[in-house]
Amino acid sequence: MKDSQTLCLESLSNVRIPKDYDILEQVGEKFFTKLCNSYPKLRIFIFDDHYDLGSSWKLLVDAVRQVLKDLYNESALRTFAENFVRDRTCNQLVVCLPYEDPPGEDEWKGFFFTFRDFIREEYSAEMDWKTANAWNFIAHRFGGLCAEQYEILYKESRKHLFP
Repeated sequence: MKDSQTLCLESLSNVRIPKDYDILEQVGEKFFTKLCNSYPKLRIFIFDDHYDLGSSWKLLVDAVRQVLKDLYNESALRTFAENFVRDRTCNQLVVCLPYEDPPGEDEWKGFFFTFRDFIREEYSAEMDWKTANAWNFIAHRFGGLCAEQYEILYKESRKHLFP
């Protein structure tokens, strides 16, 4: 049986993110501020294909808020965040929002994973998602990764989310 954290993350990756920017401004920003204030070591990096970085923060925040509100209680948020701040070498949450129209069934619809030493800096929204999927973007930013390295990166990230 899957634990609540696993279920929460899986739900997050499949949630249909609302695009009501007024609601995002009012609710999302407050939620994200509370999360950061409660867990100052938690760093969140967001990449996506059709919003600028500022909008992406709000979209993610509202998606997280909605999933937790619908499926779990307040303690789910604490468990979710504490997983990333418990270990000082693993305190960064990387979120890649998906294509609106994924290239194929094998492409992820959205995914959440942590890195240890892979992320060295905060990235801006300078990317071309029209010609590159998430793994290609990561490979480009890290100087090129072969298929075997993709697999290692994927397995390593899954260990941190689902130990």
